[in-house]
Amino acid sequence: MRADELQRIIVLHHPLAFFTYPDRTLNETGVTSHQQQSHIMQRFITNLTSSFNKPMFYGGMKQLYNERQVAKLTSIELNKHPLPKQPVPDLEKTVHLYLKSVQPLLTIEELKNTERVLHDFVKDGGIGKKLYMKLQQRYEQTDNWMSEWWLQSAYLGYRYPVIVHSSPGTVGPPQEFKSPKDFYRYAAHLIGGVRKYNDMIKRFVTLFLLNTWEFYNQEITLIIFSCDIKQEMIRDAPLDMRPYALILGSHRQPNKDVDRLIHIDTSEHIIVLSNNHFFKLSLTSEVNEEQLIASIEDIAQRSKLPGKPIGILTGNDRDIWVEDHNKLKSKFF
Repeated sequence: MRADELQRIIVLHHPLAFFTYPDRTLNETGVTSHQQQSHIMQRFITNLTSSFNKPMFYGGMKQLYNERQVAKLTSIELNKHPLPKQPVPDLEKTVHLYLKSVQPLLTIEELKNTERVLHDFVKDGGIGKKLYMKLQQRYEQTDNWMSEWWLQSAYLGYRYPVIVHSSPGTVGPPQEFKSPKDFYRYAAHLIGGVRKYNDMIKRFVTLFLLNTWEFYNQEITLIIFSCDIKQEMIRDAPLDMRPYALILGSHRQPNKDVDRLIHIDTSEHIIVLSNNHFFKLSLTSEVNEEQLIASIEDIAQRSKLPGKPIGILTGNDRDIWVEDHNKLKSKFF
């Protein structure tokens, strides 16, 4: 890891810390204690960051998540109990249930043929037993044998338009605005509610490394993991809480055959669409509600004339959208 690549470090329950190395006296090895402590600090940071997913650090569009790195999209740990492993269904029971489910749909001859195929499938030395052994191996070697396959095939590999077939939406109660200012204030309240959710998920502190050697003389943001969300359970079994950390800061980038899922825990902006114009609005902790209202009003004023409806392209079939996406990138970036 190069010094200029270390922008943010994510840790568990770390207090605000100050590190100073004023002593430059030589020890018996001929190395100043200042240098020695700097090397110790470098090893500490290297070890600390080694277990984190690299897109969190290097981000951008060049070092993207790949198909085998789905387990650690986020470094925010919201689970308060160890999760039980996803069980592998019993092979014989699964075959029995399958046969029972297709029976009403088949003729007598088709049913007999299906029974024969299933018998060959589950017999000793059959392909079913071999595949089931591989599935058991995957169960032992992964936290969840199904999650990567589900994410890739059922979600990111789904090629139909996501707006109608996949993406969730919500409708709020009707609102009456007596002036544009009321609308801007309501929008600021809505954004404020999302910010409160973000604060409930994670906490930020700042680590200052002062008077240090080489690259330590910089400010580093740390994330303190929140305990404000109650662990959800089904009877005595805990449910995975990590998806709550992925609601914000996530982007589904179009890609041929299988889309890419990109996430960053430290996102500090939102995208505002107004009259077919796209705006990046900063939401740092220093931005209060009045400033937010002023920013929303400024966006409204700057987007009085309609822009080109590029956003509608995102509602197309995913493989068509990726072609248009690549054309837009080659033209504007």
